[in-house]
Amino acid sequence: AIASFVLNESNEWYHDFGTFYVFNNGQRINYVIVEENVPVNYTSHINSVGGYYTITNSFEKDIEVRLNWDDGNNVDSTRPKQVFIRLKANGEYIRSNYLSDVNDWKITYVNFPVYDEEGNKIEYTVEQNLLPEYYSTEVEEEGSNFILHNTYISDVSMTIHKDWDDSDNHDGFRPDELIA
Repeated sequence: AIASFVLNESNEWYHDFGTFYVFNNGQRINYVIVEENVPVNYTSHINSVGGYYTITNSFEKDIEVRLNWDDGNNVDSTRPKQVFIRLKANGEYIRSNYLSDVNDWKITYVNFPVYDEEGNKIEYTVEQNLLPEYYSTEVEEEGSNFILHNTYISDVSMTIHKDWDDSDNHDGFRPDELIA
């Protein structure tokens, strides 16, 4: 390290390192700005334009999406090989992935911003596309993580209702009963 400096509110997060040589014995010198000890849950982004460096720390979080199956360990062999999920930020689609045995039915999205450019907190949601047949799903939110619970429906109840389109049996042909 050629030089280091502590940036804080008292120096208005600003420091001028002064002038440095561009060449040494005919070889170009490449200078690199590095932020040390980046705070937890922040990501450091360093941009430069003509020797002016801006370090931006973005408050970010990881988002884990897990899928749990409540189907008696796939007792009736109805569980699909994979499911398609979508991650949304403020209702807008931003990522999609397949969950399967290969990734242990989970994925972690890394370094997603907590706030938008206007300083508003971003609301993340997750949805499963094309719910497997004979399953119901419920989404549980745990902090910044999502757990999808797919529950197998092994029993169904059915009802039947017969409608007649005969002007209220106008011609008298309607039978007294039907077998369905």
